[in-house]
Amino acid sequence: MNITRKHINKGFTLVELLVVIAIIAALAAMATPVIMKQQKKAAMIEATSNAKQIFYLLVDFDQEYGAFPDAANSAEIPNAAGGTSNDIFRQLFLSGYTKSEEVFYAKTSFSKKPDGDIGTAAGNY
Repeated sequence: MNITRKHINKGFTLVELLVVIAIIAALAAMATPVIMKQQKKAAMIEATSNAKQIFYLLVDFDQEYGAFPDAANSAEIPNAAGGTSNDIFRQLFLSGYTKSEEVFYAKTSFSKKPDGDIGTAAGNY
């Protein structure tokens, strides 16, 4: 009695491998718009949170000094400067109301993430 054994190939054929790669590519293509939408939503939520934190900083500053940071003529406000937004944010930061400049960051196509170098002169911003 002659018993024949079948030769069993272990592994994938090229066609099977290409099918798996095509399936993975299709899934990635379907997931990309969803991921991009969630990234935009996260950036919007971060900007809203930062705006709320700036509001709370301004309220605390007003309660302590009786004026908002743009009132540069007041002698009791430390680090008083001009009226630009950078000058106002610098007053809040140098007065110790926030320990990080991250709160002043809003993600845009032209902005870069804060690096932690706050500087002290008006020309550093």
